[in-house]
Amino acid sequence: MKTFEKNNVFKADSHTERSQSQMPPIRLSMFQCMLTLNTDTPIKTMWRNLCRSRDKRITRMAASPPGSLQKQLSTLELQSHQIGSISLKLRFKDTNVSILIFSTHKLKISGGLQQLEFDDLTTSDFWEFIQTTLVTPCVGIVCDGPTTFTMTTGMVNANIRQNLNMQFAAYLNIVDELTSETSDTHDVYPPSCLIDATKRGRRCATKYKRTDGKGSLLFDHSGNIQAFAYRQLENLVADVTHLCSMMLPRSLTNDN
Repeated sequence: MKTFEKNNVFKADSHTERSQSQMPPIRLSMFQCMLTLNTDTPIKTMWRNLCRSRDKRITRMAASPPGSLQKQLSTLELQSHQIGSISLKLRFKDTNVSILIFSTHKLKISGGLQQLEFDDLTTSDFWEFIQTTLVTPCVGIVCDGPTTFTMTTGMVNANIRQNLNMQFAAYLNIVDELTSETSDTHDVYPPSCLIDATKRGRRCATKYKRTDGKGSLLFDHSGNIQAFAYRQLENLVADVTHLCSMMLPRSLTNDN
């Protein structure tokens, strides 16, 4: 059983936490999920209920016509136009959440995770926590009361910072080694490098992507890694561990 502590760290009751000497901490930065509501309430009724709501967690809302997410319907247009989607912004303590409500009763929910660090956390543990603390309250606000739903997809982004003192030639060797690996599960995209290497900031970045489209890593020559759209935390940990196992032996120093 895992618990969530106030210092933004998931802790396991067992002694299976990853050693910090083996790999740096993975900090989750945001989540996104799609779900289907088990309700027949028309989207225009949802809009009227939201307009009447006094829930202080609602910070902004807007309605759009069918097929045009960018256009916002005015108060006058709402009297005669159909609503295709509703954009909703919520605030849960320190967490901002965005919701897109479709007329088909599908919801897309995304929110920040305040660089949430985890140890030995499974995908099911994470989504159980997210559903309990964020998704279920969001659905209650949208539907003006408790409503069941079915989650169809979920993904997370993450950051991994290492501050490695790694020579640029060693970084390119890692890219070559990843590219030469025989794998049906990952693709390596050619490095995107700055032509003027005297400029500050990221000098070069390489994408390491899962062939099933369920996650990718972007890493640079300083050892920093960004993770995008991972469906399974286990795959995220495995990919980061594999990449770090190549980086750490090639670093001159490790500041962690």
